[in-house]
Amino acid sequence: MDSIRYYAEKSLKSTMAIGEDENFVTKKYHNLAISYMNLGMLAVATNRIKDAEMYLSKSLEISQNPKYLVNKNIEVTVLNEFAWLYYDQKSTKKQFIMQNVQKLWKNRSVFPISAGIFMKCISNHMWSLEKKRHPKNT
Repeated sequence: MDSIRYYAEKSLKSTMAIGEDENFVTKKYHNLAISYMNLGMLAVATNRIKDAEMYLSKSLEISQNPKYLVNKNIEVTVLNEFAWLYYDQKSTKKQFIMQNVQKLWKNRSVFPISAGIFMKCISNHMWSLEKKRHPKNT
């Protein structure tokens, strides 16, 4: 895990060093959102819940800022990560996050774009929960 964290943090630092030139700003913030999301996922995997919340919150903030033009797929993926984190923690925030994920899913067809294995697990798990909650709608 140390080497994963090393390279994830190195990626974040490299992305932060990209200037604010209009030709690169969209790519910069797209990469920042992914870097923070990946660090959040790593924190979840190593049970560092506060770090996970911090990194995922930064990723979500970037992905929801219209100034940065970050693809909405990242926002949905981060919300999936929050849902998984809070589901594991049995937090009441889980309900809020899962409602947002469901709302976004209904409005667009989105597939996770990063960390495929994690996202497949999360998507499959959330789909099975949805099927249990609404068996006639799935």
